[in-house]
Amino acid sequence: MLAFLMLAAAAAAALAPPATMTQTDPATFFRQLSDMGYKVDPPENKGTMVQSAVTLPDRTLALVLGGCTDNHDCRYVALVGVFTDIRHAPADWIAKENADYDLIKVWSRDDGALAYSAGVVVDGLPRASFKNWLDLYLQSANQLAADANKAGYVK
Repeated sequence: MLAFLMLAAAAAAALAPPATMTQTDPATFFRQLSDMGYKVDPPENKGTMVQSAVTLPDRTLALVLGGCTDNHDCRYVALVGVFTDIRHAPADWIAKENADYDLIKVWSRDDGALAYSAGVVVDGLPRASFKNWLDLYLQSANQLAADANKAGYVK
């Protein structure tokens, strides 16, 4: 009976989602995001990176697993967002925003839209810590939008 219970516990542990995140295997990472309640689009494998989109509570972002070898063994995760209603912010304002933010990088795309991104290595990071990182990313993006609105750049 004890052996049966030990086997049952081992089987249950094997089926349980990992308590820590991993970006090395894209399929596992995207499944982890889905398990956390996020909508993840089917990924595009590009060899050295795997691209997708992830829908968070109030926006959809580009998600990139980078530094990959043949679509596996990825080294980092990057999220990229764009404000299509904030265009042609001056370079000096963007530089000030970059000086103010530790987590996100702010830039202007070729079409003038304001973009922002952040990268992280998640391998071994507890799920709760990864969710916290996502929450901080969104808070930074929301503050960036408020800063742009206050400066009069929202069209």
